[in-house]
Amino acid sequence: MSLDAIDAVDWSAIPAPTWHACDEPEGVARALRLLAVSTTYNETADAAAILANGGFICSHADMVFPAAHAATPILLDLVEHGQRPRIKDAAVELLSEALGCYPTAGNNRVSTPTAPTSRSAAP
Repeated sequence: MSLDAIDAVDWSAIPAPTWHACDEPEGVARALRLLAVSTTYNETADAAAILANGGFICSHADMVFPAAHAATPILLDLVEHGQRPRIKDAAVELLSEALGCYPTAGNNRVSTPTAPTSRSAAP
């Protein structure tokens, strides 16, 4: 299911809010694919490192990027259905680290069916 979920996202429509190429949403898609199909420790670690250093989060800057909104359900799916324990562990670690990061400026809200971003806050 994870590969289908990755392919279902229009990664090019997700904003890349910083000047650095590391927050490229398409790179998140590539890294998620690598993580989902990794068969060795090195493949899993490489994919997780890509996600931890740009696009999903930037661990050294404590930033979470807009692509994390689309990537999080995919990582949760890998936690539940990942083919290997190390894939599940990498996904849990990425999600845990993202919880301690801050959104990039201007990207701290997402629309949901019950709360669109255009809705004003209650007084």
